Amino acid sequence: MSLSPEVFGHVDTEANTDESGGNKQQNVRRCSRSAKADLQFPVGRVHRHLKKGRYAKRIGVGASVFLAAVLEYLPVELLELSGNIARASKKKCITPRYLLLAITNDTEFDLLLGQVTIAHGGMMPRVAIVTEMRYPHCHRPPPRSRPLMYKLL
Repeated sequence: MSLSPEVFGHVDTEANTDESGGNKQQNVRRCSRSAKADLQFPVGRVHRHLKKGRYAKRIGVGASVFLAAVLEYLPVELLELSGNIARASKKKCITPRYLLLAITNDTEFDLLLGQVTIAHGGMMPRVAIVTEMRYPHCHRPPPRSRPLMYKLL
């Protein structure tokens, strides 16, 4: 792929003027920043919200591209993980249960979304820590002894 100026939307100023110094009308195809970065997420909208949010006095051009790329990557990765879990359980639809399983099985997503409640996600099957500490050698508790008899005074 050649890196021509038309791809990036830049036009040489010398080529855009005629002999009298006026501007020539050229057919220059406009290209959005999302298309330049090969993203589906709108870079211009992210940049606008960064500026309106007043997170900093100045917002660089690359900041909105980077944030849009991160915001596009996270759902793709989550859907891939939950799709793998759905395929492993021989289902074709990704349900909220598979989203919850994907979040809790991945350490980074668990840090990011561990406290989030997902509707119809169910609960993760967990064994209480107290039970594991009390009976480390076997899977069932020991048999209960007879209740103690109280002393008669």
